[in-house]
Amino acid sequence: MYSTKILKSTPFICHQSDNKVDSASNFKVKRVYQKVIDTAIKKGLDKSKAPLSMKGTTHYETLYNHVSFCGASEINIHLQNKAIETQDSDLIKAKKEEITDIFKKAINITCLMNSGALRTYLARIIDRDEKVRALSKSDRNELIESAYEQFDKQIDQVISTNNLKTPTISYIKELVGIIVKDVFENQTKVTLDETPKIKLRDKTLTQFMEREIEKLYERHGFIGKRSGLRFSADLEMTK
Repeated sequence: MYSTKILKSTPFICHQSDNKVDSASNFKVKRVYQKVIDTAIKKGLDKSKAPLSMKGTTHYETLYNHVSFCGASEINIHLQNKAIETQDSDLIKAKKEEITDIFKKAINITCLMNSGALRTYLARIIDRDEKVRALSKSDRNELIESAYEQFDKQIDQVISTNNLKTPTISYIKELVGIIVKDVFENQTKVTLDETPKIKLRDKTLTQFMEREIEKLYERHGFIGKRSGLRFSADLEMTK
């Protein structure tokens, strides 16, 4: 939304940073590995334009689903960190439902993807290279994670360039951070309705979230608040 020895003295070349060290990763790799990543990213971007099925007609449907997956993935990352902090599984479970509900309302969708088809595809392409297969497990994983970061930046460029009706991944990540911070700071008990879906807790929270989200729109130049994500009919609900 998932490898020849590395020369530790060789700086990592980021795909989008004009050959500067990528601050998001301290993984140092030779240019040959960057070429492997670049090739995989190019193929991944081509695949992102496709519908989900042979009979599908929705252009960029695979990309839309990838953005949805990134939202679900970012929520899980935050909750894993909170689980370590709180050591309270019941609290985490309740907050996950609340965070997911607010997030879906904020970007106007009903479902989130729980599997990252494009990330799986990207990793598969990279793993075909014999040099990658020769890396240690930890180095290979860092290489893959770096590829994911670079790929998501390229996806955001595609979204912006083509004016696609979906938030960017960078926007999604900031949004999740805002929601998680607010939900965990506000310990107000929530009540489940009959559906069951968790209601927004009170008008103060709604107003706070609206203000924060509007600021986020301005920072990202995103005005598609009410258009939301496009998604396939068979998306899994986030549990």
